[in-house]
Amino acid sequence: MSAHPFDNEFHITPEQKKRFQRDGVVKLEGFLNADVVDTLLDRVDGEMRHGTIDNYMVSAQFRRLKYDFEGDKENVFKLLERPYFGQALTDLAERDLFLAYEQCFEIEKNVSKGLPWHVGYLSFGFQFAQEFACTMWAPLHPVDPEGQRGGMAYVPQHVVSGDFVLQQIEPAIVSALKAKERAGVKTHVGQYWAMRNGILNNPAMVDILESH
Repeated sequence: MSAHPFDNEFHITPEQKKRFQRDGVVKLEGFLNADVVDTLLDRVDGEMRHGTIDNYMVSAQFRRLKYDFEGDKENVFKLLERPYFGQALTDLAERDLFLAYEQCFEIEKNVSKGLPWHVGYLSFGFQFAQEFACTMWAPLHPVDPEGQRGGMAYVPQHVVSGDFVLQQIEPAIVSALKAKERAGVKTHVGQYWAMRNGILNNPAMVDILESH
């Protein structure tokens, strides 16, 4: 395969692999070079012009948000074809992987804060809960957690795993709402989101998550 601007000499280290297996998350600093970041920025800007999701998440937590990109995926496929890219991710996950979808979001300083503590139940709605899936988040602008109060915070899966939300809480919420409907009580999607987020962001749970 001929050289490409997306190419990189990145390799997964044993420590990164160990951390991912233990915590369910690992930071891959230097994984995407400047050419990749610039390409993704252009792609995000183009997708945002096509329109964004119009729901409570945009108005409450994000300036702009979009699932499932509509534009041509040629550059994305070129990135996936880079030997270092596929090798690093399959080494990390210890299995073959495929791209399910793309998502982008933007927050505005002092206006939108992004999501509170959450499990990616919408993002992981593409497969059964017992199947393996992972996300790769790429910050397209420099992140300074101390100066910006930005970035993402994670709780290791060996401390608190989100499995209980996907495998237990999710079915319980759905059945509770169905019971209300059968009893003649009209429900709406806002109740669903409120129950979901309410469980993960009640004071006791937030205390636990913040401490870890």
